[in-house]
Amino acid sequence: MQEIEEDSQTVDCLSPGGQIVAQIKIEVFGKRSSDQARSSSLIKIEESKAKEFGEARIQIREHGRYRYEVKSEDPNLLLRETSEVIPDSNPVRGAIEPSDHCGRLTLEVVHKDAPDLPIAFGEVEVRSIKVGYRKDYRGMLNEIARRSSALLVDSKISTRVRLEGSNKDRSLLEQQFEFLRNLLTSRRFRGSVECVLRAPHKKLRKTKVRQSIRRPNRAGRELSVQIAKGQNRIGLPSSHPLKTRLTSIPNSVVKTERIDDLDTPENRFVKMALKDFHSTLLEIQKHIEKDKVSRDDERILKDAKVLEKTLDDLLRRGFFPEVSRPTLIPHGSTILQRKEGYRQIYSNWLQFHMAGLL
Repeated sequence: MQEIEEDSQTVDCLSPGGQIVAQIKIEVFGKRSSDQARSSSLIKIEESKAKEFGEARIQIREHGRYRYEVKSEDPNLLLRETSEVIPDSNPVRGAIEPSDHCGRLTLEVVHKDAPDLPIAFGEVEVRSIKVGYRKDYRGMLNEIARRSSALLVDSKISTRVRLEGSNKDRSLLEQQFEFLRNLLTSRRFRGSVECVLRAPHKKLRKTKVRQSIRRPNRAGRELSVQIAKGQNRIGLPSSHPLKTRLTSIPNSVVKTERIDDLDTPENRFVKMALKDFHSTLLEIQKHIEKDKVSRDDERILKDAKVLEKTLDDLLRRGFFPEVSRPTLIPHGSTILQRKEGYRQIYSNWLQFHMAGLL
């Protein structure tokens, strides 16, 4: 089904409980033959495509001009006045002029006696004219977000942030869910995790290992002291070359070895980020199961469970089960800032927490 331009479309305005309170009829301003009308396209896209791209189904254009009319059983309902919504002398009618503001435009229905208290909401998508909306405009916003978070990632000082829990209301959880849904299903994020699992950060750690005296050992002062003073000794046969100097040697000695340790602050951070995403999805499910307020809740609940299972599977792989829980994040670490995979996950985690604040 192609996107077809129409002269008018109707937007349903829903209460917080999901009931249709009013409908907004939107029409292109002017005759179809005029230049203004031709630049003010008005389309309705398929529901599947709207979900895929996270857009409203009814879509208008920036710098377009449109007329609207509020249709409701209550004649006292009208649209709240904003810089984009301009009522006429008859307040149930007016103009919608988005200027150069692109993205989601929320239409707020209010009662004339309480103009600052919205009771229902409708949404339209304002698409860009000069650049492609889905590829260029939204790509530009993603790049701004990426570069903004990179200011923190590229910090040159070895600062540390103490981790603390936070209270999350429903609106913040819904914002974070949309971020997680796009992040966890992206090839770039999956590739970053695979990169970390294939080439994890390691550090050499010294450890003491007790082994049999019969196994080869590197000669040195430490070994000589243990041979001379070690406990649990065994006698030497008369044919042994050391018999003239020692009557016995210890049964085992302690050897210092260097081993690769994966329990590093950087690996702890990656595990923490995945568990942070996981706990947010659980919190989202808890809130929705407790209080379903819209028709989209069932879809969100289903998607959240699928994403939760994806993270469960990731956390069981590689070194994640053996890595301990962090209490501090080394923001100045060159591994988090530069190493492939780690940098992307660090940036994603920063964006995730900034998403609720932008």
